[in-house]
Amino acid sequence: MITTLTETMHVACAANKGYLHYAAVMLSSLLLHNARSNISIHFLHDDSVNSLDLEKLSVIASRSKANFYSYNIDSHNYYQFPEIGRFGKLAWYRLFLAEILPSIQRVLYLDVDIIIRGSISDMWGMDLEGMPIAAVHNPIYPYMNRHFLRSICVEESEYFNSGVILMDLHHWREGNYGQRLIDCVRNSTELHLPDQNILNIVFKGLWKPLEPKWNAQNSIYEMKGSEMFFSPEALQEARESPVVVHFISHYKPDHYRCKHPFRGEFRRLLASLEWADSSVKGVSIENIVVRLFPESFGWRLEKKIAKYKRMLGIEI
Repeated sequence: MITTLTETMHVACAANKGYLHYAAVMLSSLLLHNARSNISIHFLHDDSVNSLDLEKLSVIASRSKANFYSYNIDSHNYYQFPEIGRFGKLAWYRLFLAEILPSIQRVLYLDVDIIIRGSISDMWGMDLEGMPIAAVHNPIYPYMNRHFLRSICVEESEYFNSGVILMDLHHWREGNYGQRLIDCVRNSTELHLPDQNILNIVFKGLWKPLEPKWNAQNSIYEMKGSEMFFSPEALQEARESPVVVHFISHYKPDHYRCKHPFRGEFRRLLASLEWADSSVKGVSIENIVVRLFPESFGWRLEKKIAKYKRMLGIEI
């Protein structure tokens, strides 16, 4: 597949009320760096998003002459997936794109905790070589428990991140992958990373690997090259000139605990939108102390602090 300036690039994302400012930043950065492309945005949301919210996102799209379409997933009779912790229901929405967009053959799904720093036309136009999806490998931190990988029977070297997925929706429909995903959720007992695990189970061996510059996760900057499954050249490009930056940490770029090298770009974009309070969140004595330590130790220290707070009856 070769993309042209006249071809429409379909981009899908999902957010609830609490994540709207991330969606606004992601879409603004996408349109800023892809001004010569014809883009249609497909925004999936729940009942927490109102008409005024949708109008504000639509204005961002219209300023760049992009099309904006919204879909209230709560109003449709899709299979009711469980809410999983901080992921809620949003993580599941991408699984229904083949049904939501019945006349579209290809879509790029992007999580909203992302900024775009360049043209995505090369990714959009690439040959998927018969695969239903393309994605970037998800590096696993050395201190993380690998049990969840064993439980889904996926090797660490074959595990991809679900935050950036190029989907061949025609292939999805022909292969009935939507129903396969639903069946997998119904039968799954391991929902550590809900949609990501389910997608890795169903598409095991059926995804085209993308270079890490198309989904530069926090781990790219925090792990050693020898701990990841990327070539030295691809890793260097992802670190120095990523096209898609993905803030996968629990602490997003508007939080004090975020150490991501591109957090400043996100904060400047958010401030320029006048979308919401752009001040840095989470500034506290506790976070100032925890932030001084390496991430792996910081998480352990945070858990210990929370444990002692509960013992002392202090509200967390």
